[in-house]
Amino acid sequence: MKNPDPRFVRFVPAVVYRGLERPHLLHLLRDELYELDDEGLAFIAEVEEARPAGKIKNRELFEFAESEGLLEFSDEPEPRKLGRGQSPVPSLRYLELILTYRCNLHCRHCYQGGSRNQDLDPGLLEDLLVEFDQMQGLRLLLSGGEPLLYPHRDRLIPALACRGYRVVLITNGHLLDHEALADLPLHEVQVSLDGMERGHDSLRGEGSFRRALSAARRVRERGLDLSVATMIHSENLAEMGELKRLVRELEAREWSLEVPTPAGKQGQAEINLDRAAELMARGFGGSYHGSAEGFACGHHLAAVLPGGRLAKCGFYEDRPLADLKNGLRGAWLKKPALRVSELPFCRDCAAALECGGGCRFRAGGDGPDPIMCAAYGWPKGEVGFGEG
Repeated sequence: MKNPDPRFVRFVPAVVYRGLERPHLLHLLRDELYELDDEGLAFIAEVEEARPAGKIKNRELFEFAESEGLLEFSDEPEPRKLGRGQSPVPSLRYLELILTYRCNLHCRHCYQGGSRNQDLDPGLLEDLLVEFDQMQGLRLLLSGGEPLLYPHRDRLIPALACRGYRVVLITNGHLLDHEALADLPLHEVQVSLDGMERGHDSLRGEGSFRRALSAARRVRERGLDLSVATMIHSENLAEMGELKRLVRELEAREWSLEVPTPAGKQGQAEINLDRAAELMARGFGGSYHGSAEGFACGHHLAAVLPGGRLAKCGFYEDRPLADLKNGLRGAWLKKPALRVSELPFCRDCAAALECGGGCRFRAGGDGPDPIMCAAYGWPKGEVGFGEG
C-alpha cells in the first residue's frame, strides 16, 4: 500500500475567501471563482489546519484543488487562515474607481467632456479600498481620465497592497512605463487598441497606436494579464480582421468591443447596427463572475466618481446614487435593483433574460438597447439611432 503523503498542505497565497450571496474561493492570479457548498467549507477548514496531505479526508476535493493549483506543500506545518467575510445583498463585485478626470489625450469618442483637474481625495480613496475588501469585492478597476495621471499615487500604491480582490488598470498606455508596472500592485492591465495604426490614430491622435501597442507588449513582458478594449468606429471597420490577429498575438485574455455612447463627442450615427453587433460578437473572454439572471446590467457593479460620489457606472456622472462620506456600503445599498421584467420594451422579448436588457445607458433608461436588439435579431426598423 502506498504511504500517505506526509507533506503539509495549505492554500496558495493567491487564493482568498469571498463571502458573496454564496461562499466562494477566488484565485486572484487566474481570476477563477469557485462556489462552495457545505462539503467545500469543511474542506477549507481541513486545509486551514495545515494537515499532512495524506490525512485530508475529502480526497475528491483535495485532488480537484490540487489540479486547479489552489494548494501548495511544505515539509513543516505553516497554517494559513483565509478569514471569513460576508457581502451585502446584492453583492458589490466590481468597483470602477475613477481616480481622476485628467487625461493626456483628446479622443473623438470621449464622453467625459475632456480633461479636467478633478481627482479623488486620497483619504477617501484609502477608506474605500479597505471597505471594498470588507464587502468581499472581486475586481477593482482603476480608471479615469488616464489613471496614471492621478497625483496621489504615493497613497494609492500602499493602499492597494494585500487586498482580497483583483486589481485592473484601464489605460491608454502612453504613460505605462516599466516604473509604473513595477510600482503598482496589479493583476491585469486593459489597454485600448481602437484599430490598427490608421484607425486607432484617427480616434486618439497621431502616434497613439504605437505607444499603446508598446504598452501592451510591456504588460506581457512583465508577466501580467493583458486585456484589450476596442471602440468600433467608421475608420477601423476594415481593420478588424488584422486587429483580431494582433490581439491573439499579444495573448490577451480578453477582447471587448464596444460602440461610442450617445454622450460621446463622436456619437453613434455613423455605425450600422447590424455591422456593429456582428463585430462585437468577435470579442472573447469575460471578466464577470456568476449570474445576475433576471436583473438588468450593473446589478453587481458601481463606479466611484472623482468628486467622492457613487454612481451606477461612469456614464452616470450627472446622476450619482449617493455621497461616499458615510461609507461605501451605505451608498451601494441605495442603488435600486432593476429587473429585466420591469423594462417595458424587454418584457415580452424571448431573448430578454439572455440579453439582460443590454446597456441601460445606451438604451436611454427603460427603452431598447439598439445594439443588443440588432444582435438578437429584432426586426429591422423597430429600433435604431441612425444609419451608417
